Amino acid sequence: KSGLTNASAEEYITKKAIAENANSMILLADHSKFGRISLMTYSSMKAGAIVTDQSLPEEYDSFCQEHGIRVMTID
Repeated sequence: KSGLTNASAEEYITKKAIAENANSMILLADHSKFGRISLMTYSSMKAGAIVTDQSLPEEYDSFCQEHGIRVMTID
């Protein structure tokens, strides 16, 4: 619901510029990042793929399936 967020102002500026200019994005995030909302939203969830270390929580997995976002789980 909140999109991709970040608490660091420096990282926010960089990530927002990348997200605004990218044709597609691959989100690399470990399992602890899902369900956490930080201060600044730098992008809606427009990633073409997500790479993570554990299966996504059900609500995120359903969202990804509905929006054609590929999920890759890497050990």
